[in-house]
Amino acid sequence: MYKIISITDKQGNDKSHYATLDHPQLLGDFYYLDMLKSGVANGTKPRCCFIWADDTDKMMRTSPVESMSEWDNKIKVVTENSVYTFEKVEV
Repeated sequence: MYKIISITDKQGNDKSHYATLDHPQLLGDFYYLDMLKSGVANGTKPRCCFIWADDTDKMMRTSPVESMSEWDNKIKVVTENSVYTFEKVEV
């Protein structure tokens, strides 16, 4: 399970409020994380899909992913339009 800790545009302006309107806890999990990683490594610009861990039965789909990095228990996903930072959490 992951929590979105930051959503910004490429200039660093906060965009988290768009997600918190319907998903205040910002918890969920990646859909096919390994495929996302290999797609980024191959340069195919996949989209990041994040399934919300709430009762909305919805998923967030990003614009094409340009790069991705991992450190400690965090993942940073840079898309054509935004930058997302996720943190692994225990629930």
